[in-house]
Amino acid sequence: MFALPLAALLGTCVYEKSSFEKGRLPDKLRVEKTLFSEEAWGLGPGGNETGLLIYELNAEDAASLIRRAHLLKNSDQVRAAVGDTETSYYEWKRTPVPNIYRNIGNECASRNKSDTLNIEDQIFRYCHFITVDPAYTKMVNRIIASPGAYYTFGGAGSLLIVAPRHRKIVLAYAG
Repeated sequence: MFALPLAALLGTCVYEKSSFEKGRLPDKLRVEKTLFSEEAWGLGPGGNETGLLIYELNAEDAASLIRRAHLLKNSDQVRAAVGDTETSYYEWKRTPVPNIYRNIGNECASRNKSDTLNIEDQIFRYCHFITVDPAYTKMVNRIIASPGAYYTFGGAGSLLIVAPRHRKIVLAYAG
C-alpha cells in the first residue's frame, strides 16, 4: 500500500540529486560515471556543507581537451571548451592550484605549508568532516599539484577541477 508512493518519492529524490549534480558540472563535458561521492549537509543558518565528488570524464572529451590544450590559454577559452554550469564559478586557470589557505590560521586544515593546495585544506576548512578514501585523496592531490588540468573556484566554497589526462572531473566544496 505504501510501496508505490514511497518508490515514487525515492525516484524523485534520485532524479533531483542527479539533476543537481549535473548543474554543477560543465555542460559540454560528458561524465561516464561517478567514481566517488561523499557529502554532508549542515542544518539551519550557518550549517556547513562539505562534499567531494569525483567523476570519470568521457574519453572523447578528455582527448579533445588534450589536443586543444595549446589553445586554452585564458579563462574564456577554457570556459568555451568545457561549457557553462548552472553554478557560478570564477576565472578558469591551469593547475597546479596555489595554496590559498596557507596563511590562514585554520585549526581544521592539515596545516599544509606548501605552495600547492591539498584537497583536505579545501573540504575540511570549516571543520565539517566527511570520510574520504585515502586513494582518492592521493589522486586528487596529485592532480592539484601537477600541470595539465584546469580549475576554478566558485561560490559556496567550491573548487571544480577538469583533469583531461586523468579523465577526471573533481568537485569539492565546503561552505
